[in-house]
Amino acid sequence: MYELLISNGFDYTFAASLMVSAALIGLGAGGAPGVGSLAGPVVALGFTRFDKPQAIVTSLLIMGQAKCLFPPQRQHIDWRMTLFALIPATAGLIAGISFWAWLIALPDSIAAQQTVKAFCGLVVMAISFDILMARVLQFYKPPQLGIVLSLMLAFFGGILSTVANVAGPLFTWYFQSKGASKDTLTATVACFFFILNVFKVPFYLWLGLFHEPHVLQSVADWVILGLLGLVTLLAWKVGALWRAHASEQWFSFPICLAGLSVGLLVIWQTMG
Repeated sequence: MYELLISNGFDYTFAASLMVSAALIGLGAGGAPGVGSLAGPVVALGFTRFDKPQAIVTSLLIMGQAKCLFPPQRQHIDWRMTLFALIPATAGLIAGISFWAWLIALPDSIAAQQTVKAFCGLVVMAISFDILMARVLQFYKPPQLGIVLSLMLAFFGGILSTVANVAGPLFTWYFQSKGASKDTLTATVACFFFILNVFKVPFYLWLGLFHEPHVLQSVADWVILGLLGLVTLLAWKVGALWRAHASEQWFSFPICLAGLSVGLLVIWQTMG
């Protein structure tokens, strides 16, 4: 990361995108689940290749979501719900990474990558619109997922998490459909994505995404990661305040807003 920041003079845009991404991850882990999905598109603003920011974003996500493993959030994790979603999502993750590795290896595949990204953006927008209509505006009753549909959605979410790193709104919607409260939803989503992102690291090493751009390759990189960790921690506290004081209805508002923003930003990036 340090090389990217100073390669052509200090890159203020990239530095700002890293700080904003770290803050979004903290907000998501602290009390606005799904908001962390904006981190990927925000960091990607400084890149021309969509696959390259994934290693940076995953490192930041793991750092922010690890907070759920400590009190007071740890006691709110629904492990049964987490494991039930994690098994098909991991299968989807493997399928998604295999597909993405094949796609980026093809010559002249940028257009195909953009098409896939745009489709992912549309899916996230559709889910976020449902959260807006059913949970914020309460125009109709939120959907309840059966076992088969839950397994299919978790599998697709694993693919979406790998290909676009924007599966936060989808899995937040998934866990909401299981009747999770604010505290349970926040802790369970953070724990779920922490485990899923740890699973991604070996695959990203295999794809070489920790080498170009260089991520966590020097002492300076780790220092930068530590500073971003402080930003994440401060944002986590803001998210926790929101979770404590927001009603169940308005608690869903930043979730749908982030999802709609993610979808629009991803689609806009594919049109560049």
